[in-house]
Amino acid sequence: MRILAVLVLMLSTGPAVPFTGETVSNASGKEAAALVEWARSRYQLIDLDLPDVKVLFHDVTAPCNGANGIYRSGHGHPRIHICVRDRGTFASDLWRRRTLLHELAHAWEQANLDDADRARLLIVIDAADWYAPDAPWEERGAERFAETLVWGLYDQLRRPTLIDVACRELHADFLAITGFTAPGPVERICELDGGRSEAVGRR
Repeated sequence: MRILAVLVLMLSTGPAVPFTGETVSNASGKEAAALVEWARSRYQLIDLDLPDVKVLFHDVTAPCNGANGIYRSGHGHPRIHICVRDRGTFASDLWRRRTLLHELAHAWEQANLDDADRARLLIVIDAADWYAPDAPWEERGAERFAETLVWGLYDQLRRPTLIDVACRELHADFLAITGFTAPGPVERICELDGGRSEAVGRR
């Protein structure tokens, strides 16, 4: 039987912390501000107050170590770098959205969880270790946690998660982590999987 992780709700009941967005040369202030506000509003749906973090957008992948995004704690000055290229295309916009949701999950986790909290959540998401640098990316607890939040918060009719977990399990994990039913159009997303969601289990 799954453990309902109401600890997340208990940890998020403090006053809201300012959330700021900073842009670099590849994005206009209006474009970046709209994307940051969209992401913030998705987290508000599940009552998670985001920490104060700078968000920077790039057209090259070097600031993200070759990835689409990265969160850096920055010794008291946390930053999120989003490195999705080809700005202005529909596909790149979708990738920026899902990547920002993912990196914000890391920012929230770093600001709110301790080792005991992470140990409890490992049971919920069925992972062996939270960071495990030697483990495949999709099997690390921190990434499973972030991708579960992405899956539940994304508002487009596309499967956003990069982990192979059945929809029924993602439903249960999201509820267990947050105490909320996923607000995204997840039922339709699961239908679009064409039955795959019921056949794919955990690795």
